[in-house]
Amino acid sequence: MRRSLHVVSNHVPRRLKMSSDHKSNSASNDDQVKMKSLHTSGGGSGQQDKTTTSNQTSFSGLTRSSTEDSASMITYTEATQKSSFVAVLMEKESTSDIFWQTLIPFMVGGLGSVACGLIVNRAQKTDLVCEVPHLIAICVPLQGMKGNLDMTFTSRLGTMAHRGRLRDSGYARRILRSIALLEAQGIFISLFSVLITFALEGLLQSRKKQPPVGDFLFLGSNSLFAMCIASAISSVAMVVLVVYSYRKAINPDNIGTPIAASCGDLLTIMAMLVIGVFYYPIAMVSNWISCSVMAAFLATTPFFLFIAHKDDEAWIAARQQGPTFLLAAILSSAAGLVQAYGAMSFPELTVYQPLVAATSGNRASVQSARISSYLNTYKGPNRLKMRLNPWIYYTSADHESRAAFLILMTSVPYQLAFVLLSHAVAYVALAPLRLNILFLLGYLITVFIQSFILLYLAEVVVYSLFHFGIDPDLHAIPLLTSIGDLLGTALLFVLFLLTSISPEVVVVSEPPSGLLANANKTCSYE
Repeated sequence: MRRSLHVVSNHVPRRLKMSSDHKSNSASNDDQVKMKSLHTSGGGSGQQDKTTTSNQTSFSGLTRSSTEDSASMITYTEATQKSSFVAVLMEKESTSDIFWQTLIPFMVGGLGSVACGLIVNRAQKTDLVCEVPHLIAICVPLQGMKGNLDMTFTSRLGTMAHRGRLRDSGYARRILRSIALLEAQGIFISLFSVLITFALEGLLQSRKKQPPVGDFLFLGSNSLFAMCIASAISSVAMVVLVVYSYRKAINPDNIGTPIAASCGDLLTIMAMLVIGVFYYPIAMVSNWISCSVMAAFLATTPFFLFIAHKDDEAWIAARQQGPTFLLAAILSSAAGLVQAYGAMSFPELTVYQPLVAATSGNRASVQSARISSYLNTYKGPNRLKMRLNPWIYYTSADHESRAAFLILMTSVPYQLAFVLLSHAVAYVALAPLRLNILFLLGYLITVFIQSFILLYLAEVVVYSLFHFGIDPDLHAIPLLTSIGDLLGTALLFVLFLLTSISPEVVVVSEPPSGLLANANKTCSYE
């Protein structure tokens, strides 16, 4: 009986072919009932099936067996036949569909990056930042890791949509458990980011200039406030966006990831600054106030984890994502060190770094989410060796290559628009910038090289993780975005070094325009 079950399950199609007529619905349902009856009537092999399934857990994640593939394919067939979500089948997506679906999200993501830079620029001379200069330093790793959490969460929601699970009766409970996991991860990441920032500060400074303990406690408690509020708002917004896209037959992988990244960055920075303005005078009364706030947030972590552990997928994500986020934090910290070192010689490097890092990372994340959803949904054949060739990757006619080529070719026009917008806003409200055409050309070439490498790495990383039985939805996006931060910042620094040979090519700031009331203010850290 077990042998006959495998014979039948091996003939289940790997890619679900959906036709306009639904004549075969009753027949397919009857076939699935028969296959289930075969599975349940296996007699003495039932215990062996349980043993086979239970022995598929490794340190890196859940591996897959042929029995699990067959069962998951049956489940997906049932869910998809109940669903009206036909247009998200990636094999049938045209290049124009991908372009129009990603146009607004990429624009929103880019505008979010521009807004983040402008907000931080204006906040540098505020009283709060002058009193606690480390607040700007903590924003960089905090918003990066918050964006990783949001994009990973959105990628998991997209996979649920492709599998038809958003039509199940218990999908709301599953989403709430994922949100609880997001809150718990946000608490740990906030404290970890503060610890990393102060550890690096302590290593770089002398013993006489160690950062005060009060600032550390204030930043830790303020980060917890900001992260929890931002996580709650962004998670609800992403759930609404993905469910709406699902019901409107739009691929959520095309729109959710870049919007999640920009929303996470903006919400984190705004929450850090707004909450800090009101909370700082209270926190300075006594260090015990900050300690009490941190202890209260840490006390809620077991509650969030208790809710999350009821969902197997959420609990697996909690166990597996820790090392990935740790590695991503190290890479992002390295990017911050490169930026800090480069800004000493080229102050204008900070103007372009958010655009280079965020927009290219968003594009690679979209491609990663698309490939991950396809692999997790259709369980396609192992094509890792074939996809290692970048020429095949960018020139073949399948849906992955068409999407990658489109995203690569549109990266330069998007970046050009964002750079011009940044200069226009800087000319009106901030310190005007002088931009040479040769530097702009070199910048666009740098962006193209970074996008080319990141999109190729998205294919390699996702297929490699899937090949070794690791869920790409949990690990690919944090790795790609952190690599994008380090790669983009390094390439931008090299560009400034090359253009420094000719001084008239380098971007130079004009004197402050005087439009800002605090433009000439001097802080203690300057």
